[in-house]
Amino acid sequence: MMNRNSIDDIRKEFVELYLNSDFTPSGKTKTIEIINANFQVLPGDETIFGSLNEYANRELAWYLTESLSVTDIPGDCPSIWMDCATKDDNHFINSNYGYLEFNAENYNQYKHAINELIKDPNSRRACHIYTRPSIWNDYNKDGMSDYICTFATQQFIRNKTLIYCVSMRSNDAVTGFKNDLYWARYIAKRMILDLKSAGLEIEDEPIIYWNANSLHVYERSFNLIKNYIKNRNNKEWNDKLKQIEYRESLLIQL
Repeated sequence: MMNRNSIDDIRKEFVELYLNSDFTPSGKTKTIEIINANFQVLPGDETIFGSLNEYANRELAWYLTESLSVTDIPGDCPSIWMDCATKDDNHFINSNYGYLEFNAENYNQYKHAINELIKDPNSRRACHIYTRPSIWNDYNKDGMSDYICTFATQQFIRNKTLIYCVSMRSNDAVTGFKNDLYWARYIAKRMILDLKSAGLEIEDEPIIYWNANSLHVYERSFNLIKNYIKNRNNKEWNDKLKQIEYRESLLIQL
């Protein structure tokens, strides 16, 4: 059987990039970035760094409204969404994933994919296509800045198990991944229930594979990597981190 990367492998790669100061510029800040990151998400996995919080449920509730206005997010709208939205009173974005999954204006992606698997459980056509060729014109319309991060997802049924594959253009490993995974698990569980209702014999848990062409951690989240290192009994890592923190302290004093 093929050995697959795990989330722990991804964490270790980020640590090595950070300790080696292998940074990639991103606007006025910097990131550490893994190009073509691919790994299997295990049942207990929720995050790469950080922790899941109540926002995941608020975002899910908004997705299920299929509204393209960020003002419909329950509770306070995160500033990152408002920054991405149109600068008129509508505050529209492109990336309501419920709209992209279920809405007829996006060609009923969920409906087509689930029907395909019911019709032919061995199919390779069960694709949910999120982005679109017109995104080059749509991403910055009316002051918006929302180039959809997910290309598509695809599902297979093999050995009575739903295999759920995610393909991302760009994925923030801290704030983006955990909420994207929460959504992916929701869709996977919904598909499993629909497949069972149609009479197919399917295991209760999906297998999830994740591919992000750019998986990255922004400078604002580097402290999470530092904390991860400090909580690991790895002398080489901790010695390097102490050297980095010493140099940073000297810069602060200047």
